[in-house]
Amino acid sequence: MHRRANALAAALMAGVMLSCSGRPEAASPLPDIAGGMARSKVARAALLKAWDDLDSLRNESESLASRQPPTPAVTDRINELENRLTRVQAAFDAAYNADQAALADILNSVGNSAVGPEAIVALNLCAESAMRYARDVIDHSGDYRRAIGLLDTARGYFDDLHAAPPRALTDALQRAREYRLITRARFDRLATGMTGTQVRALVGVPFSGNVHRSKVDGNGVTSWLYGSEDNSVAALYFDDRGMLYAWKWNVMGGN
Repeated sequence: MHRRANALAAALMAGVMLSCSGRPEAASPLPDIAGGMARSKVARAALLKAWDDLDSLRNESESLASRQPPTPAVTDRINELENRLTRVQAAFDAAYNADQAALADILNSVGNSAVGPEAIVALNLCAESAMRYARDVIDHSGDYRRAIGLLDTARGYFDDLHAAPPRALTDALQRAREYRLITRARFDRLATGMTGTQVRALVGVPFSGNVHRSKVDGNGVTSWLYGSEDNSVAALYFDDRGMLYAWKWNVMGGN
C-alpha cells in the first residue's frame, strides 16, 4: 500500500478549472462513495477468505513440524505445504493490497470535506487490517520494521483526516517500536528453562532469518539472535526440548 499521502493527495477540487488551451472545463464529477463502499465490501470478503486459507496452511504446517522425530510422510507433507504457502501468501498479499486500495478510494472521495460515517468506517477497517496483519508479520517472521510500517501507515490516515486513531492502534504501534530491539532490562529477566513462548512474550519474536539450528555434541541447539539497544547482538540458546539454557548480551564482544 502506498504511503497515505499518495492516497489522500487526490482530494477533489470544486469549481471550474482551466485547460491547457485556456478554455474552461468542468471539474470531474464527485466519486460514487456508495459504489466505493460496495467495492470495499467485496475486497474485504476476499481478504478474509485469503486470511483463513493462509492461517489454515500455517497451522497444519506448524503442527506437523512439532512432531519429533518426523516420519518421511510427515516430511513430504511439510514440504508440500511449504510450496503451497508461497502461493497462498502471494494471493493474500494481493488481497490485502486490493482491500487497502478500496479503502483508500473511499478516503480519497472524502477529500478535504468533513469526515462522515463512510470515512470513519474506512478508517476503522484500515486500522483493523493493519493491526491484524502486523500481528501476523511479527508472530511468523519477527519483522518488527515491516509491522511498524503497516501500523504507522494506518495511523497516518487518521492524522491526515484530523481524526483520533483507536487506542488499540496506538498501543500496537508503541509495542512494536519497543520490541523491535531487545533491551537490557528485558534480557536480564530471562531464566533457565523458559519456553520459546515465554521468551517471545518477554523479549520479542526473533527475526526469522536470525533463527539458526545446529548440532553440538550430537544434541540439537537452536539460537535466536536479536539486535540490541546498544547496537550489538544478543544471542539466546535453546536445547532440543525447546528450553532456554544459555544467553549472552553481546556475542560480538566480551560482555
